[in-house]
Formats: sequence, C-alpha cells, structure tokens
Amino acid sequence: MDREDDPQSYHHHFIQVNGVKLHYVEEGTGPNVLWYGWRYQIRYLAKKGYRVIVPDMRGYGQSESPRFMEGDMSVYSWKTKAKDISDMMSQLHIPSAVLIGHDWGSHWAQRVAKWYPDKVKALVLISVPYSAPMRFKMSLRQIVDKLPNFKYQITFAEDKKFEETVNADPRPFFTCLFRYARDSVPMDFEGEIPKLKRSEMVSQQALDYYVEQYKKATFYGSLACYKLTSQSYEEEKNLPRSIETPIMMITTGHDQALPPMMAQEMPKTCKHLTMKHIEDAAHWVMVERPKEINQLLSEFIPQFFSKAKL
Repeated sequence: MDREDDPQSYHHHFIQVNGVKLHYVEEGTGPNVLWYGWRYQIRYLAKKGYRVIVPDMRGYGQSESPRFMEGDMSVYSWKTKAKDISDMMSQLHIPSAVLIGHDWGSHWAQRVAKWYPDKVKALVLISVPYSAPMRFKMSLRQIVDKLPNFKYQITFAEDKKFEETVNADPRPFFTCLFRYARDSVPMDFEGEIPKLKRSEMVSQQALDYYVEQYKKATFYGSLACYKLTSQSYEEEKNLPRSIETPIMMITTGHDQALPPMMAQEMPKTCKHLTMKHIEDAAHWVMVERPKEINQLLSEFIPQFFSKAKL
C-alpha cells in the first residue's frame, strides 16, 4: 500500500470561513505554501521545511456545498472562493503564501492573487494558464465555439442526466478520468460513460477514496464551477487584465482539454513569468510525473522565502 494514497495518513482539519466549513490537510512547519493539490507533493514539500496546507474548495470533498439560487451563482463565484482562502489564511495567521493549483485549483489560486495580491508571494499553475478578466460578456457556448476542446464543459454545466449518472455511481467517470497519456480516452461524456478497467496511474485505494468522497458530497458543488461564466464577467470586468504576481506555469504534452497552446498568450499579461513543460504527461501530471513536478517546485519556491531548507 502506497502511504501517499492512504487518506488516513494525513492530518485532517476543518475551519469555518466566509459562511462555509472547509476541510483541509496540513503537513509540516515553516514557511507557508498554501496548496490546492495532490498527495505526491504534500510530504515532499513538508520535508523540505514548508508548512503545506491543502484545502478542499467549497463544493468539493469534505468541504460544504452551499445551495445556489437559479440565476445567482455568487455562493460559488471565484471572488467568493478567493475570500475563502483569504479568510482561512487570516485565521491560521498566515500573512502570505505561495499558492499552487491544478485545473480549477489553478484558476482559484489566480483569483486569490487578483483579489488579495498582498497575500500571494507567487503562483504555480499546472495545466490551466492565467486567464485575464474578460472585457466583454461571453456565454459558455460562445467560449466553446472558440475553444472546441472545452466542449465537455457544456455537458458538465447543462446536462442534468450526466449529473444524475455520476451522482448515482461516480466510479465509471473517475475510471475514465484518471489515466496516463498512453491509455487516455476522449473527453466525451455526452452519451453513456464507458465502463473501463482501472488505469495503473491510479491505485485502487485512491480510486475508492474519490468514489467514496463524491458519493457523500455529490457533484453538485464541483459542477457549479462550469456555470460561472456570466457571474465571473460581472465581478471581474473592472479588474486589471495583467498580473504582477510571479508565476511558474507548467504545461504538458498530452492534455486533451488544456494543450500547451492555451498558455501561449500568458507573456502578454503576466509580468513575471517562468514557463516549464513536461512533454510525456497528460492532465494528471502530479501523479504521472511526481518527481519532475517536485523538482520544478523545489527550484521555484525557495526564492520567495529566506529560511527554506531547500
């Protein structure tokens, strides 16, 4: 049994912030690395002398999933979620931190840096590049017209049958999702979700844990992320498009939804940008290539702390 895959081997906590109860894992003491991430980096960073805090975003895992009103997604907006982290840092007496995020965690970390720049020393963004606030309103379907690789997001945002299916049995969905580049399947969930064998990328214990957590929490809160296009525009339309926070962006060669070309515009808006690429990996690079990711973190993070053990 891989200790990293054992959820009971970590230190779990709960905290009440911004009207919701958030779950988080904490390991290590020292400079603060606030991280929405994965099991193969937690102890690595803690052993390097960092305090690593891994929250479940509201709507995910053991954190609460508040109900939203039709036409009002403010309880799940990125401004609200950014305040979750700001309030959490204040309660834990963390004046500033390096934020590391993957997928929606990357977008979440970016928005903390946009709304609370003094609290973010630097960002590490994996897969999802920095996206500047929109200057004109677009629907999700208009975005998908420009970026066909995001077509699956329409299913996640609008298809009630899909939501009912994954809530009833999350296992086939996660079995399709957690795969190496070499055994990945198309991101097409419009029809019946295929029943595949588990990929070697994810252990049985890890897969069982994801299934257990989503059976308890359902996909209600996580799918809300795909319904925020209009809400984000209204909240962010007056924010500056550029970002001053130092960023390391990590792309991969075989991510179906987020190919490297998605990050090619970042130099126009990111003032302090470091670009890194891992070719032989797909979306779940932190699990596929943990040594490479950990090495990149160990090279980037120390410059923002004076007493790190790296």
